[in-house]
Amino acid sequence: MQIQPTKVNRFENFSDVKDFAQNEHMHTSYVDIPDRMMMFDTENFNEKYFFNEDGIKSLFYATGVNGLFTCMQAVEDNQVVSAFVSKLFEQESVKKRLESKQLVVQIPSDDRRHEKTIVGVVGSQYNKISNHTFLDYHYPDGLGFERGMFKNTTMHLDFTEESRGIELKDNKRDQIKIGQRWINDMRGMRRLSFELFVLTLACTNGMMMKSRSNETSLVHRGNQNLYDAFDSMNNSITSQYKHVREAVKTLFDIPFDQGTARKLLNAKAPVGIIEAIREKKLYSKRKKYDTEASKNIDLDRSVQILQNVPEVYGGAVTKQMWDHKWRDGKNSMFQWLGAFTEYAQTQKPDVQIQIEEDAGNFVNWMHKNKQQFLEEDTHISFMSDNSLEELPF
Repeated sequence: MQIQPTKVNRFENFSDVKDFAQNEHMHTSYVDIPDRMMMFDTENFNEKYFFNEDGIKSLFYATGVNGLFTCMQAVEDNQVVSAFVSKLFEQESVKKRLESKQLVVQIPSDDRRHEKTIVGVVGSQYNKISNHTFLDYHYPDGLGFERGMFKNTTMHLDFTEESRGIELKDNKRDQIKIGQRWINDMRGMRRLSFELFVLTLACTNGMMMKSRSNETSLVHRGNQNLYDAFDSMNNSITSQYKHVREAVKTLFDIPFDQGTARKLLNAKAPVGIIEAIREKKLYSKRKKYDTEASKNIDLDRSVQILQNVPEVYGGAVTKQMWDHKWRDGKNSMFQWLGAFTEYAQTQKPDVQIQIEEDAGNFVNWMHKNKQQFLEEDTHISFMSDNSLEELPF
């Protein structure tokens, strides 16, 4: 199939974000799925609607035919694909499923206005809160904009508190800001939500920690007072800043060494934060081993992989801070995790977002299971006692 490319846009200025969201709002529409849907040259429907990958996947999923996208991608003959899909959309059972759906369509803002691209499918009762509407209703008072990313109407915006954060001992340049990640999507792919965001200043590493409350998200259904809803969500997420400080402190208190790596594997910690680590099929108690010796060999192999993370995946900042003299050669779990979040900055935006979310999940897991790793003789800390006080950022 001839699939249109999916555009990704990064932003470092909030005014640019608002301009983009307004333009996106003006050129995104929701239309009922036509009763007759004919595919032409595996490129468009009704010689009117083109599609990107998310769009055609959503449309095929809405038919209720499992694996349709994968099967059609495997067929090399375009005529066969077009004929089969067109015939499928003529079936009454498929028409019945689609009659309550709408296409999410984007129209170019230039002279190619006839080229409408399907980017998603939603139900007819979907509450269409666009990214522009979201930003029009809720302004980030007291928050500093850090960065933003739009992909196929999915918006991720990162903000940090302008006057509160975590200060590290003996290194005033290296501070950690706490804030929020705002997420919205106009295609029914996920809720509108406020999540917790952590940013390390020295290396601009970021990670997202999921909110522990259901009161920080909003489902795109029903009529709601958006001003009240957003204010309530904001109050709920800011009340969790203390949890962020405690969770981050846990990572600073736990040293990373060979013993820690072994404990992580035995405790089934979510260390597969990046694809490269997941591909290595690390040791797991759930694996079946032929002998005790082969089990120990695999464990030792996996421990070595985790120990090598800063060297293999860390960037310039990670390598500079690892075994740093002002830390007396001690390395914390936070530094080890920083190799992944620094690596994330070299990846495509959507991959970076996922790594930062997985890193945040790891932080929450470590904080919940910290007693397995904290021992009196190994306890360390690099955080200042002024953490989360008013700091001169």
